[in-house]
Amino acid sequence: MMDKNNINTTFPTIDNVKFDSSYSLTSTIVSVQMKVFTPNNAGFVFYAGGSAMIDTSLDRYGAIIYGYTETEVFLWRPGKDTSNGYLVYVGGKWGNGESSQQASIVEVTVKVIDFDGVCQLPPDIPNADVTVNNNTARYFCNPGYYQLEDTDDFISFDNNNWQPTNFECIQICEAPLPIPNAEVMRFNNRAMYSCREGYRSMSGSNIINCTASKWQTTTFSCYALSCGPAPNITNADVLVNDDGAMYDCDYGYIPSNTNNRIVCNDSVWSLTDFKCLSTYDIHITVLYSKYHVIVHFPFSI
Repeated sequence: MMDKNNINTTFPTIDNVKFDSSYSLTSTIVSVQMKVFTPNNAGFVFYAGGSAMIDTSLDRYGAIIYGYTETEVFLWRPGKDTSNGYLVYVGGKWGNGESSQQASIVEVTVKVIDFDGVCQLPPDIPNADVTVNNNTARYFCNPGYYQLEDTDDFISFDNNNWQPTNFECIQICEAPLPIPNAEVMRFNNRAMYSCREGYRSMSGSNIINCTASKWQTTTFSCYALSCGPAPNITNADVLVNDDGAMYDCDYGYIPSNTNNRIVCNDSVWSLTDFKCLSTYDIHITVLYSKYHVIVHFPFSI
């Protein structure tokens, strides 16, 4: 039983409850409950708080604040000289005045729930967070890290232990070094270079990996094609690769034929009749071929 008025000290007042043994904070839950005996909520149980904040010392409030270690619980309560402080307070705007409560005497119960292997927390994995739903846990890598391939992010609890997992989070490396006249695409710690339009790749691998926060070196480079940029075709994109180029029609357009590739020979691009036609152009062509137009010319003999 706790009575805020049975002590001679002023706020704050600290009580402590010693545990019967030392408990691991990773496999236990500690809670403090308060049972009230006065109206309007006699018999109801309220939870104490882990922290409290009020904006002025004149506000009415109610709280037993608690913190704990492996061996004991500390309880902070308002002192007897604080007329606006209660162990339990429900009032003001809460509930529009319905079932209000101002209690200075409560029964305090401290509970230590020790999982003891029955419902223990899943294993801690560096640089990862975990969410638990019933007997299933899922891991997520923290920002700046990614999940290593072929590792399991789900594990289950078999009523005795959590399943083992090889889940691992790898730190994402900084951007790889740029290569002149080349674009780079990356996925996690793998990067792939490709030459920009008008350039051709030379010897050297265009794919590199980052291991232990260090990118592999590569001799990949790009040099200018003797033909220069590929000719422009209206409503088409062009992809240049080595000494060749390939056209691809924009969305909403269709190719006129399959001659969408050209090559660079002797500093000159080969010719192509490839075009990208809109569906409107195709409709007019079909409509024109469907009807025959006959024109009569006057003549004399």
